[in-house]
Amino acid sequence: MVVATRVGRVVVRLVGFAILAKLFGLLGLQFGHIVGSMRAASFSGTSVMVPLAGLFGGVWECGVLSAFLMAGSWCKGVAILKASTYGIPSFFGALYWVRPSLLTRCGVPAVCMILFWLHPVGFAAFAYALYWLIPISLYWYGRRYGNRFYLDAIGSTFVAHAVGSVIWLYTIPMSPQTWLLLVPIVIQERLLIAGWMMVVYLAATYVVRVYARMASFYSWLPSPRFTCRRVHV
Repeated sequence: MVVATRVGRVVVRLVGFAILAKLFGLLGLQFGHIVGSMRAASFSGTSVMVPLAGLFGGVWECGVLSAFLMAGSWCKGVAILKASTYGIPSFFGALYWVRPSLLTRCGVPAVCMILFWLHPVGFAAFAYALYWLIPISLYWYGRRYGNRFYLDAIGSTFVAHAVGSVIWLYTIPMSPQTWLLLVPIVIQERLLIAGWMMVVYLAATYVVRVYARMASFYSWLPSPRFTCRRVHV
């Protein structure tokens, strides 16, 4: 019974995140097409919702959501390696919230920088990978001055960006000049995604608080089982 209850909660969370991500897509929430995808792929609501699964859920939910994302892309005819650029980066972005450790917040972007520079094209576009110093810097800033939600959101989206860029570099041919042209676009895109993460978090916590108050007044409402991790905004 306990296992069934836990599985039910996980399913509810997964369905909720999937519906919100799809709703964002229907509303036209897109942050720009992925360069090199021939305008067939873009950053959208999934770039916001899947990483946030790490804040509202756990590793298992993050993994399942990422797998669904990759499977959905593959079913649409996207090559497996290319489809991995949708799910795997989001998983690491979610892992940033679930496991706020030195390995996930510094190790992952550091490894991505090394892998990027080991590639001839990546080495020629050396400056592009310097963006991934941001989550590393934010980790040490958080240890000294305390974490803040928006800064964590920035760190999460840049970790996802690092993993996705490395996969894209090794699977999709692009010139060094194209990578360098993306440098001013990346910062705008990532700050926008982090901003939407903050909006979704504030909205979700507000809904949970309102529901908890309603459940305390109306006995026919089930007790709230869904909680959000408290973070400093």
